Amino acid sequence: MESNTLIISYEKSTENEDTKDMKHHTREYSYQSFTRTFTLQKDVVDTEKIEAKYEDVLLHLLIPKKEYVKQTQPRFIEIA
Repeated sequence: MESNTLIISYEKSTENEDTKDMKHHTREYSYQSFTRTFTLQKDVVDTEKIEAKYEDVLLHLLIPKKEYVKQTQPRFIEIA
C-alpha cells in the first residue's frame, strides 16, 4: 500500500546453464513480471486489515470495509 493505492506485483527470473563439454556452453535466461495498481477509497477501506494469500496458483485478497461504512443503509433510487 502506498497512500490509497494498492500495488500487486510479481517477478520471476530463471537461469538455465548447460555444459556438455569444455567446447560447448549454453546459458538461457527467462524473466517474467506482472504489476497491477488499484486506487482504493480511504474513507471506505480499512487499509490496516488488508490480507493476501497465495494458494493453488490463485491470489486471494481480502479488502475489508470500515465498520461505519458497513452500518450505513443502502440507498435505493427509483427509476421512473
